Amino acid sequence: MNFNTQLLAAIHHNIAAIAAVLTLVEAPQLCIEYSGCGDSGEAEGVDLDWPEGTEPKSVTHAVEWMSVFHAVYGESSTFELRTKTVPFDQACEDLLNMVIEQSGHSGWENNDGGGGSMTVTAAGALTLNHFDNVTEQDHSDYEFHADDGEDEADEVLQAA
Repeated sequence: MNFNTQLLAAIHHNIAAIAAVLTLVEAPQLCIEYSGCGDSGEAEGVDLDWPEGTEPKSVTHAVEWMSVFHAVYGESSTFELRTKTVPFDQACEDLLNMVIEQSGHSGWENNDGGGGSMTVTAAGALTLNHFDNVTEQDHSDYEFHADDGEDEADEVLQAA
């Protein structure tokens, strides 16, 4: 399998693992917001939604995390899926980074930056809402000529 195929397999596995913890603690969903610019950005914490009237619980569960490992054997290489156990919050933030990269927004924190949010439900659905900050420029060109009476700038200035 190629890298993208294995990365998608890892993303699906990790969504299911996080959804299983949400089901276990009876939280319908979680949300992570992230933002940044100027070459630095971060997730702003994992927020779990609790049903009305339910006391929020501390989530200390571990998650079996799956990642893609690039293995090099002499002159050949391959991509392998590997698992390890990580804390719940770390798994959520790592999943956020994985889906940002897979969706084509890696480097979102550079220059003007960007941000967004990721929601994962106990049913195993993931939604990424991402925005990029963009600086626009309004550009104008004017020509000036030596006393030939055809200055574009003169026409613009007279019309103003």
